[in-house]
Amino acid sequence: MTPKDFVFETILDNEALLAIDLRLPAGVTGPIKRPIRNALLIGIEDGTGVVMVEGDGAPRFAPIARGRVDWLGAGKLEVRQGHGFFGRALLVEARALPYPGGIARTFGDRVLFARDEICVYEEVIGPSQARLMHNHGPRLVVCLTSLNTRNTLPDGEKFEVHREAGSVTWIARVVTHEVMNIGAEPFWCVVVEHP
Repeated sequence: MTPKDFVFETILDNEALLAIDLRLPAGVTGPIKRPIRNALLIGIEDGTGVVMVEGDGAPRFAPIARGRVDWLGAGKLEVRQGHGFFGRALLVEARALPYPGGIARTFGDRVLFARDEICVYEEVIGPSQARLMHNHGPRLVVCLTSLNTRNTLPDGEKFEVHREAGSVTWIARVVTHEVMNIGAEPFWCVVVEHP
């Protein structure tokens, strides 16, 4: 693999969105450039890296920081190495997130960003805590910590979900469930879906 392959690794590419893993290995100083449109940046691991976006107006800079969410919009993205470990971020370009008409939904613990056709929110559930029965539309889930849950569906069926910190998952359907954290630590996710 070339250094460029490490920087822009496509991990999801469908009609709803494009998700690209941003990592910059030691020794690659950058800057590395890429055009973007309707994009946001989600920090997955803290680092010293930074992205610069040139679009309308003056250039804007965003650090690579776990849990940080920045709306980038459209323009040119430039990825730059800092003085140490770059970190890790997910570049998400929203194309056409499906609208789950007719269902009431919850948007986690806190909405981080919302526009006409995109909502980004965080979910944080402590050990042995539950989020009672609720609905989600099709969505992208970015785990900032490990996730260990027991899900209960409306018909009473139960199943467990285990994901590692840094995992990125596209769930293409409407889901109604209750979620209990069966892990020893709180879990923290950033979620992207249609508002």
